[in-house]
Amino acid sequence: VISSGKGSVPVPDVSGKSSDDATSKLEAEGFKVSTDYKYSDTVAQGKVVETAPSAGTSAQKGETVTIYLSRGPEGTEMPNLIGQTEEQAKSTLNSMGCSVNVNTEYNTTQEAGKVVGQSIDPGVRVTSGTTVTIAISKGEPSYGYKATITAPSASGDTYVVSADITLTDSNGNTLFSQSVDISSFPYTLEKTGITGSDSGTLKITWNLNNGTQSDQTQSVSFTQTN
Repeated sequence: VISSGKGSVPVPDVSGKSSDDATSKLEAEGFKVSTDYKYSDTVAQGKVVETAPSAGTSAQKGETVTIYLSRGPEGTEMPNLIGQTEEQAKSTLNSMGCSVNVNTEYNTTQEAGKVVGQSIDPGVRVTSGTTVTIAISKGEPSYGYKATITAPSASGDTYVVSADITLTDSNGNTLFSQSVDISSFPYTLEKTGITGSDSGTLKITWNLNNGTQSDQTQSVSFTQTN
């Protein structure tokens, strides 16, 4: 018979137990207890993964046994997906064992088809089975504007002979500018492919037969076309 030494006892197996239960059992055997943590894919968070010295090892009473409590699965650090294509982002997330939901939104900083948002921030650790939602850019919204312009009626001997029509967006950019002869009225103004603004100003300068002018200005809204 090989003696384990006076006052030595086997370290009990406390794996899978709670911190309190493990501590109580170890102290009952005469050990001091310290606590540390480690990741585990198999042991629930907060339960004992293992001890040091390990279970079954003989140790002196009064010696400190460290219990390692599970932090849960270590998981994988979430990467920055912004700017990736939808296919690239899905491939990355699927390789991590994550499920993917996809939303789409208009965006002025990323071209259509690129990731503009993610539901879990980069650097956060995620485990297999986590669902991640990514937002995919539909590109910049496009707008159009259409209006039928009717010339004002003659007033006495004064009447319109032409008009200078200008359409600008809310940023002051000129979208349309043209002089139109009275013979073209009612005149249909149509402008498509407007980006960067959903509203603007329509200004019409009516040129009268007596050489004078009359300005008409109004705020207008554009209609989204995509």
